[in-house]
Amino acid sequence: MNETKILTGTELLEKIKDNPGLTQRQLCQASRMTQISLIPLVSELEREGYIRRESGRILPTGKEPTEVAEPAAVEKKASKVKDASKTKEEAKPVDEPPIARAPPSSGKSRVGYITNRDYDWTDFMVDGIPDYISQKDELEQLVKFHGQGINVIVTGHRGCGKTLLAQSLAKRVNAPLFTLRGHFGVDPVDLLGRPAFVPDTGTFWVDGIITKALICSLERKCVMLIDEINRMRVEVQSVFMSLLDDRCEVGLDANGGETIRGNPDNLIFIATVNEGAEYKGTEALDEALNSRFSVALELDYLGMEFPDKEAEIIVSRTGINISLAKLMVEAANHLRKMSNDTESEIELGVPTRSLISWGKTTMALAEISDKPFRQGAILSLVQGLYRGISNPIVTVLDPIDQIIDDDAFEELAKAAIK
Repeated sequence: MNETKILTGTELLEKIKDNPGLTQRQLCQASRMTQISLIPLVSELEREGYIRRESGRILPTGKEPTEVAEPAAVEKKASKVKDASKTKEEAKPVDEPPIARAPPSSGKSRVGYITNRDYDWTDFMVDGIPDYISQKDELEQLVKFHGQGINVIVTGHRGCGKTLLAQSLAKRVNAPLFTLRGHFGVDPVDLLGRPAFVPDTGTFWVDGIITKALICSLERKCVMLIDEINRMRVEVQSVFMSLLDDRCEVGLDANGGETIRGNPDNLIFIATVNEGAEYKGTEALDEALNSRFSVALELDYLGMEFPDKEAEIIVSRTGINISLAKLMVEAANHLRKMSNDTESEIELGVPTRSLISWGKTTMALAEISDKPFRQGAILSLVQGLYRGISNPIVTVLDPIDQIIDDDAFEELAKAAIK
């Protein structure tokens, strides 16, 4: 078995120059270093601008230093004696929080569980999502917030783009996205991890989604999305306390009390919530948890702010005529306004995805129905979105008919298919 080594920053940089394009795993093998000793050194070299990452591979930047920075702890030690003219008081090191270290990539935990943390973070990259259209530069704001220790909570109606906003941030900054979908059945072990027995092999420790995000942050930028955080039970929400404050860590009690600490410079936490009595199964956030989100963004339906932009989305996703799409948005905005009326039976507005469904249904029915638009509205809105209200035909379709002449609308719908 090969003996492991501890290289200096200069030695590791030379190894990278001799072997450009290695993954972190391959670099471990080439340098004969362990992950736990390699990761902090690679992070230091990247921060100082000597190396860069491209599609998971480590490349030299061409910067030629006279002396490459060593791991942060060594660098701090050397800085104490830089200036001989300093007094002893001046030369005292400043107390700083301990540097986060990556847990071992493989081996056994304190309680004997087999661990394997040699993750491929490209499995968490975002792809195949529609373009996000900002309402108030919220995507640009999140780009600036990333790595600043700013936790963000996003509120708004269902289907207004909260989840897509977080996905678009991860895609924009080329970072893995870790998504936790909140619901009543989520348990702390889903967040942190659990042991799993494999016959004839042994018991493995399987990291939860939050634990993986923290480990990833020690290597590269990443995004943690806590989707519908207020649908999780209060005892589950308490797991986020140490995660969202200055500690940026979680404790794995079931794995022998192991502590996993992330790098907040590489991580942003985004939580989404649906607020209001109309959203069943939600929990009020504890004030201590709520205070850990320093920024709150509120989104509205895109069509309420920018109707033409929402119409363009419908066209791009369904192929329907732009004039028809604009009328659909106008009808949806009418229903959205009704949802804000306390005397209206309509409690929820029309999300963009329902308009897309309406458009696709209309297109699909055009050749077999005399009134594809109306039948599409019945299937997508009346029976789909609003099937829980009494007399939805009258409540939903009558307001639409007030905006659009039925016959003219159907002719436009048929023309859009041709």
